[in-house]
Amino acid sequence: MFLSKKEEGSMVVEASLIMPVFLSFLIFLITMIQITTVEIALNNGLSEAVKQISTHMYPLALVEEKYSNTITRDKSEIEQLIKENADLLPLNNSVRPIVDRYMDDKIIKVENLQVTKVILPNLTELNQPYLGIEVKYEMPLRIPFISKVLIFEEQVYERVWLGDRLKLENRSSEVLNDSQLYLDYISSPVQRGKFVRIIANGPPNRAATITLTYKSGFIKEKSCRFDDSGRFTCDIKIGGNSKEGKYVAVIRADDLEARGEFIVLSKKNIKKYIYN
Repeated sequence: MFLSKKEEGSMVVEASLIMPVFLSFLIFLITMIQITTVEIALNNGLSEAVKQISTHMYPLALVEEKYSNTITRDKSEIEQLIKENADLLPLNNSVRPIVDRYMDDKIIKVENLQVTKVILPNLTELNQPYLGIEVKYEMPLRIPFISKVLIFEEQVYERVWLGDRLKLENRSSEVLNDSQLYLDYISSPVQRGKFVRIIANGPPNRAATITLTYKSGFIKEKSCRFDDSGRFTCDIKIGGNSKEGKYVAVIRADDLEARGEFIVLSKKNIKKYIYN
């Protein structure tokens, strides 16, 4: 089949009109995929780094508890000393190695990554048990005729594990026997989509059931077992779409029962809680 010169010319014109639109859409699609991939990799790497630091915070808490009485300087004087010597305490050098370790080097170029803020938990008064790290990442856009740099800012907060130092105010000081059960600790507040940690003491080598009552009326149960010393630690994930507010946790072991409350907050309100 042969085409006339007129028909060939019309096809060239149509192709020249359609091709730029097609290429623009293709470049846009590739760019969106790259941006999404970087965001996911950045969040996953930072979350893992914060989680690891939070898990290993307990030995530091024990050291601070042991030697806190030996510090004679006033708190305000220490804070002023830190501000005056801020250049000697660069966050980017102290925290960066840990953050870099958990970043996917196939996606994230660590030379474009910067730690902008670190929020440390209060290990003395225990009124702020959250560790937070904020980072900034620069990604050059690889688009023809466009020279721009996208800046990603990611924030991740994690509740630190401080062992037996965190207690409920109404904890019983009596020695337990097989007929006693009490809730030793429950993490609060908890961010939606994260885990609430429950620590309880009760009859050794006995099974227990934890029941969480959601604001919507939904009930979630998990089974745990007391060890030889009559203790268990149980982590239960809170749904990502759970409503904010107070939740009730009930622990039952045969005819024994203990209960406690914890607060669920969104990521935005968790940040407000940490900063305040």
